[in-house]
Amino acid sequence: MKMFDKVYGVKHQNEDIRAASRSGGFFTAVSDIVLEEGGVVYGVALNEHFLAEHRRAETKEIRDTFRGSKYVQADVGDALKQVEADLKQSKTVLFTGVPCQVHGLYNYLKLKNISTENLLTVEILCHGAPSPRVWEDFLKNKFDFSSIEAVDFRDKKNFGWRDHIETVTVKGEEFSSKDYTGLFYSHVILRESCFNCYYKKRNRVSDITIGDFWRIENNDKPFDDDKGISLVKINTVKGEKYFNQCANRLIIREYPIATCIQPALDHNYDAPKNRSDFWNEYNGENILELADKYTVYKEPVVDNSFKKRIKTLLKKTVKKTMKAFR
Repeated sequence: MKMFDKVYGVKHQNEDIRAASRSGGFFTAVSDIVLEEGGVVYGVALNEHFLAEHRRAETKEIRDTFRGSKYVQADVGDALKQVEADLKQSKTVLFTGVPCQVHGLYNYLKLKNISTENLLTVEILCHGAPSPRVWEDFLKNKFDFSSIEAVDFRDKKNFGWRDHIETVTVKGEEFSSKDYTGLFYSHVILRESCFNCYYKKRNRVSDITIGDFWRIENNDKPFDDDKGISLVKINTVKGEKYFNQCANRLIIREYPIATCIQPALDHNYDAPKNRSDFWNEYNGENILELADKYTVYKEPVVDNSFKKRIKTLLKKTVKKTMKAFR
């Protein structure tokens, strides 16, 4: 088998697509190829209860709901059976998920004796999976749950690519903080199995691995504009084929893998010493208290007031004006 020892930094050429994407827009580019071939795409979206679940898309409109980070374990549901049915009909299928979900799909199809010739798998670099119960308790205790309209786990629109700030929209008003994000990065709410993950190694299980290209500034400062850059690692000949097919939609830089290592790509995190303390204290209703106690972010809640939104709007207006006079 061909050995792939390079990774790529990728930006979509369409700035609107990149702005709507969590990182650089590679997922949109490769899934566009599959959809334009008459294939189907599987990804993760938030349901009406703001829990993550796998869904099937035959259109770009539905596929677009798969964009963005979801810092909660996704429910695979009937997705494996649906993939099986699509492959039996000789459809091209793109399945995206975290590595253990991708491997689970391969094992399921092997048991069913289903050919994977028309299956393309793209795995998301996984930090670790928090319990859906914690996320649900967080929303219900912090907000009027029935009035929540939208959730953005990492609000790139208002705060840029690097900032890890969640925004929840309630009755048209945006509330931004690092309350849940700080709890997530404390690692106390991650599944116990995530600290002994079999899949955090360079030999990956999918055709393509994607994630945020953290520390791109160390590799290529001029390429970094804080608008989002995808890290793309090609793992198979099939992955290389689809990467080449969508390359004309992308701006691409190639780097040696040794300069791009991230924990999720290379090794496991150690379980925090206070993880058992969190779970001994946790009763659901005290989640906000525990989020404050165990957070890795000590700064106060981000001001997302009307004044701040006006300031952001003025900045965008100035940028557009400057472009017009160039």
